[in-house]
Amino acid sequence: MLRATQLFSDNVAPHAPSQPTAPYAPILAEKLDFLKSLDNKAPLPSKFDALLIIDMQKEFCKIGKIRNAIFSDRRGNQDTRLTTEHCVPIINQFRQASLPIYSIYFSPKPRHPLFIDFYGYEHRIQDKLVHKNTDSAFKTKSNNFAERLNNAGHKNLLVMGFNTSACVKTTLHDAQRLGFNTWLMLDCTGNDNSAGDSYTAEHLAADRVDKLKKMKNAGVEFTTSDVVLKQISLFNRP
Repeated sequence: MLRATQLFSDNVAPHAPSQPTAPYAPILAEKLDFLKSLDNKAPLPSKFDALLIIDMQKEFCKIGKIRNAIFSDRRGNQDTRLTTEHCVPIINQFRQASLPIYSIYFSPKPRHPLFIDFYGYEHRIQDKLVHKNTDSAFKTKSNNFAERLNNAGHKNLLVMGFNTSACVKTTLHDAQRLGFNTWLMLDCTGNDNSAGDSYTAEHLAADRVDKLKKMKNAGVEFTTSDVVLKQISLFNRP
């Protein structure tokens, strides 16, 4: 088995982003520009304990003519739809690597998995459901989320999902405050139209950069899914 120190030397560049591919390329390139701009990039931990999938739901991600006609407060856009499509095969790769998954979903009240509007992401029985009724997954007292993570020994948390500038940001801020270590995969997160259709792509991008800087100041680290998967593959090599 490879030593952890090997993973961050000649075998893997800790945060070298992959080349974006169409049709996600323009959106992904903008996200990765922020990663390239960072001066201090912390190495990945030798082991991630769990994957947190935040609000990958139709309410926040899906778009389409019928949905747009029915729901005046629709929030999905090209960013959320394409990011979700990008995430689905990546989630399956993390499953194959036996990484525990916490399915975090928003709803006024807890729901049975069959009645949660998961989008793209397919919840499975081994995944751990986490209900939240506000922005941060740690603010819904009835879910005992921090306690569940601590009891499972899950300290190094890998994160993907929506909305980068709201639920993802607040969940990560709270996680850091509570003593967890967090890494957000920038290719696996996006902004919905929570501020309304008047928000242009340029506004969303600027807002994301502002919130990412605040996350960095709070101790959140950033990476990409391909880098993490490459590390897992190397670390599990006999």
